[in-house]
Amino acid sequence: MNPRPRPRLVDLAERLNVAPSTVSRALAGSKSVSAATRKRVVDAAREMGYSVNPVASGLKRGQTSSIGLIAVMSYWYSGAVASGADRIAAAHDYDFVVMNAVGGIDRDVLIQRARRLGQRVDGALVIDIQEGELLEELLAALGVPVVTIGCKAADVSAVLVDNVEIARLAAEHLESLGHRRAAVLWPQNPSPLAYDNALVRADAFAATFGPHRTRRQRVPTGSSELRRESILEALRDVSAVFCATDALAIETVATLRDAGRPVPEAVSVIGVDDHPLAGAVGLTTVAQEPEAMGELATAMVIAAAQQAGCPPETVEHGVRLVARRTSAPFGGGGFSAVAGA
Repeated sequence: MNPRPRPRLVDLAERLNVAPSTVSRALAGSKSVSAATRKRVVDAAREMGYSVNPVASGLKRGQTSSIGLIAVMSYWYSGAVASGADRIAAAHDYDFVVMNAVGGIDRDVLIQRARRLGQRVDGALVIDIQEGELLEELLAALGVPVVTIGCKAADVSAVLVDNVEIARLAAEHLESLGHRRAAVLWPQNPSPLAYDNALVRADAFAATFGPHRTRRQRVPTGSSELRRESILEALRDVSAVFCATDALAIETVATLRDAGRPVPEAVSVIGVDDHPLAGAVGLTTVAQEPEAMGELATAMVIAAAQQAGCPPETVEHGVRLVARRTSAPFGGGGFSAVAGA
């Protein structure tokens, strides 16, 4: 007879209909969770036999009381993930150690630094590192429990978003507004060490919207004039554009308006992320929640560090369309709220 599977943090969250990060904070005794919610979580954890942290089970702390993070920190996204991760680490009395996989770093140096990091932490988060041999080497060098975010390796827990779903939401939004020709723009990957989520989204958008109806353009790094020319060339005869990041979408809106092509009257623009500036500029976007992803991943890695034998799990974090002022019906020039702004 097979043993009963050990309950996971996400199982407890689903049973209580709360976010996994709420469960983690409740079990950590965080004051940000009400006494009533904390009691519900602790009672349910006891009933389910869930025990992964000091409050719930009295398990002993690891050797270092630190959690590491490896990411290309020049991305806004990485910083947002780190912010959420640090909140959960602090709630569990863990220190947080960041290792920046900067664009110019040598691959061998990255592995050496990861090995040293692994000696200083009980577990680690790895954000958007190139999948395949590099990621496998990195995980082996760390030698501690790891949760990846935005990238995936065999037999390792991960928190992911569905880039194909992001592209589908964007494509269907533009199609519903009557657009029949669109461009897709994505930024040049600033680091050969990073997993190119933007390229995956761009490819998926072209496949969904229709390759024959989509002009694809990678926007290069370099001078603002070079980037401006690249953007305007890609948008010369389309009525809509999907930008694989909000940062690029905001730049595209400014470039179009400077060129005398008003947004959304001449061109509808949609991005990805729901960057803090997206609301201020009225950008339509597909929102992901990197801070919540960081919270969840940190709760998962602390659980793995404190309880040997935790099976790897993959959690797919949801995304949603947020329609604002930069998208409108083809030829209409007006704002159409297809999803909540």
